[in-house]
Amino acid sequence: MGSVVSDWEKGAVPLQRKYMKLKDRKMILSILGLGLSGFIMCVTNSLSQIACNATLARWGGDLYVGAMTILNSVREIFNLAANGVAEGAKPVLGYNFGQRNMRGSGKEFLLRAV
Repeated sequence: MGSVVSDWEKGAVPLQRKYMKLKDRKMILSILGLGLSGFIMCVTNSLSQIACNATLARWGGDLYVGAMTILNSVREIFNLAANGVAEGAKPVLGYNFGQRNMRGSGKEFLLRAV
């Protein structure tokens, strides 16, 4: 038994490899471009944390590495909360934008920005 994707108008569409071919190079690059900025941010965050920990371990010892770890954890909690609000707003903003309701999109954007 295979996986199935439901569509309101067409009914159930089976997930098969032949339906998943992307032949348009421009579309593939645009899909990859959507996730590239988040990937680069995660990589640079990890590299900077590695560099800070290596420097602190050499010059400050375990106490400084532990303090930096706690600071990074607290920073990540705030970052996750902000990211959650932004991700939660995407469906509402997308719906309003798709309905050409720019006034609703603007209100939602201002609400999330505050």
